[in-house]
Amino acid sequence: MRKFISLPWKAITLTLGAMLVITLTLTIFSVLQLQEEFDQRQQEKKSAAKLIYSYLQKISNDKRILWLTTLSSQHLVKNNDYRAFDQAVQHQFDLDELRIDSVWVLNEQGQQVYASSAEANGKVRQVARQVFEQQSVAELIYCEQEKSNCYHIVAMPVMTSANEMTALISRANLSDLLFTFLALNENTRLAIVNVPLVNSEQHTNLRALSILTRSNDDKIVPIIESLAQELTLSELKKSVSTEFGDEHFSISLFELQPGSKDGNYVMLIDDITQYRQTNEAFQRAIVVIATIIFVLIAVVVFVLTRRSSQRLLKLAADLPLLAEKRFDEFRRRKFSGFRLTSDELDILHSSASDLADQLEELHFKIEQNTRELENIAMYDLLTGLPNRNMLNFQLKKNLATLSRSQDYVALLFLDLDDFKKVNDSHGHNMGDFLLEEAARRLRMSIRDTDIACRFGGDEFVIVLPQVQKWEDVERVADKLLQAFKQPIQIEDHRFYVSTSIGGALAKDNSITAEDLIRNADMAMYEAKDNGGNCYQIYDAGMYQRVAHKVLLETEVREAIVQGQFSLSLQPQVEINSGRLFGFEALLRWNHPKRGLVSPDEFIPVLENSKHMIELGYWVIRHSIELLKQLNEAGYTGISIAINLSAGQFVDPGLYRFLVEQAQAFGVDAGAIELELTERTLVEDIDKTLETMHKLRDRGFSFSIDDFGTGYSSLSYLKKMPVDCIKIDKCFVSGMLDNQADMQIVMSTIAMVRNLGMKVIAEGVENRAQLRFLKSEQCDLVQGYLFSRPICETVLMEELKTKVSRGVWIEAAEMSKQHLLESGHN
Repeated sequence: MRKFISLPWKAITLTLGAMLVITLTLTIFSVLQLQEEFDQRQQEKKSAAKLIYSYLQKISNDKRILWLTTLSSQHLVKNNDYRAFDQAVQHQFDLDELRIDSVWVLNEQGQQVYASSAEANGKVRQVARQVFEQQSVAELIYCEQEKSNCYHIVAMPVMTSANEMTALISRANLSDLLFTFLALNENTRLAIVNVPLVNSEQHTNLRALSILTRSNDDKIVPIIESLAQELTLSELKKSVSTEFGDEHFSISLFELQPGSKDGNYVMLIDDITQYRQTNEAFQRAIVVIATIIFVLIAVVVFVLTRRSSQRLLKLAADLPLLAEKRFDEFRRRKFSGFRLTSDELDILHSSASDLADQLEELHFKIEQNTRELENIAMYDLLTGLPNRNMLNFQLKKNLATLSRSQDYVALLFLDLDDFKKVNDSHGHNMGDFLLEEAARRLRMSIRDTDIACRFGGDEFVIVLPQVQKWEDVERVADKLLQAFKQPIQIEDHRFYVSTSIGGALAKDNSITAEDLIRNADMAMYEAKDNGGNCYQIYDAGMYQRVAHKVLLETEVREAIVQGQFSLSLQPQVEINSGRLFGFEALLRWNHPKRGLVSPDEFIPVLENSKHMIELGYWVIRHSIELLKQLNEAGYTGISIAINLSAGQFVDPGLYRFLVEQAQAFGVDAGAIELELTERTLVEDIDKTLETMHKLRDRGFSFSIDDFGTGYSSLSYLKKMPVDCIKIDKCFVSGMLDNQADMQIVMSTIAMVRNLGMKVIAEGVENRAQLRFLKSEQCDLVQGYLFSRPICETVLMEELKTKVSRGVWIEAAEMSKQHLLESGHN
């Protein structure tokens, strides 16, 4: 049982929670604003410190240069008197105004002419060389980690009375300059440190940080040691905070000498303890104010909600009477409300009274609804079909009965072909309507004893119990396929949806429900690989076929990379004149071990893989390249037909690629004919028409391949900018023996010519077929009667023997012979 909390306390809790969120938001905003102001102040302070440091260094430089100039002019330039020069230097050491600790004079040969103290080291000689090279004043700041000291060297060129160029060099300890800096910044601790870099990403190793010079303060070392070890040099240069005891400090770095990469930096350590204390006091003040507001609002809310709470408690105490069916007693109970006005509680009590009148009837309905809710868990809400839970339950139950029956249990796994395209192009709402219609057709196609379930997405499963032979299952599968032959009309859209079906049979209860579903699923995918719109029966050898498919897909990928694909061109000839109209480009695969692989074997694999678009672009480019070669060889005025897959036609880059290739090879776009199948055209008619008109505006022409085998509508056909219709060879091959095929061919030719299009017959293999097509005024033919597809490598040689002045020689001879026979008759 849940813990009871009264309404006033809930209201208070919600109010306090809301106020807490508001307070936290304001506090965080204030803290962030204070932090931003603090960061800005620290940056300004750092900039001021750098400016003061630079100013002090300039003043020191100017004083030392002035002193060196005066000293050299008095004792070296005029008299070259090093004794007097030394006395002046020692006098300056006694005064200690410039804080110079050493003076040297070096000649151009690097020899030390004078030294006030120790021998000139390498840094001193380096500055001397710089003076001689530049003939001007030079300076250098360097540090000696062994002595924990940093020095500032200033040198200038001096011409002695003996006309000898020398370098006058002075060195001062930077600690004196830093002490002067501290005198101007009393609240700042200062140190000169060396920060070694760990790698090129400027990660520092604070364990190896060394302090070269620092102000006289014992806290500097532990403050630096309190820094986080993972800090980067970039963070130290900006500003970081650290804690030492109860104190807070802000630490920042700037280069001891700008542009130097020796790792020496000036470290500024500012005490920000007062700022932290002020910030904490500000936060405490906000909390105190918020607490006071909380208390006041809580009291107001508690007073306002207490009376309502008491009324609710009384009503809650009376409501159990309804559960005990003591309706009259419930009505006699008095419910005190506000005298002048009514509120929601009065409405609630009135509703409870109405509920008492209908409770007996509703009690029965509740029990009925409970049973219905239990069923909902076993049915799909969209289609109303049993869902996967019910499928598993029913299938296990049917499998369990196999041991007591001679019948079989069959399972059909269905998947709607290309359903994803409907969702992508028309939205999921349209896809839901389509699924509902598909479920209706499934229910209409099975027996009452069969079970149709929605497995998930666009997948359905049908359980066929009490099956005596597999032929019964095949009849159901055929019936399902026929159910999807008719298009699905949803509002103004018409969809041609087919289904792929996989079937599996259980002979005994040794197979589990999961295994049976998996077998049917595998068979369904093999049906999809066979082009869809068919059914496939699971058999033990299916694993081998799947393995073969995987191997073939791998070989196709390797063939694309290794360039094993080529094109063969099949001529298209005008019937009446025998003129070579053009070629159809056909893809061929020459396997290095298996030889020429049949297109019927690898094309279905390509169409269902991501490599089809890549290879399709290669076919387009190579076909246009061959067309250019034909034009250059004198075969002008011909066209080349390129087959486009459904995936290729909807690819966004197709239009740009076609235009670029036609321009690149200098080929007229009107000579490029794009062949589309009926199924490609009607999958998304609106997008298809848009793409076709866009390409037609650029000059490209279109033809419909395999006409009569798909589901095209004449209403769509007349809207499409199609130039040519190709009659499928399955009708041409049987038209002389089958009256139905003959009528299809005759009707198609008549219809297409009336629409102002050309018609071409595929698969013409004998002269009888040619004569019939000519009598029906068919425009073009292609087939083995004139030529098999010609490999691109021997195309030019073949054309020399078969084409004369643009006319296919054999076609022209047949035409003449036909005329002679007609005249003779």
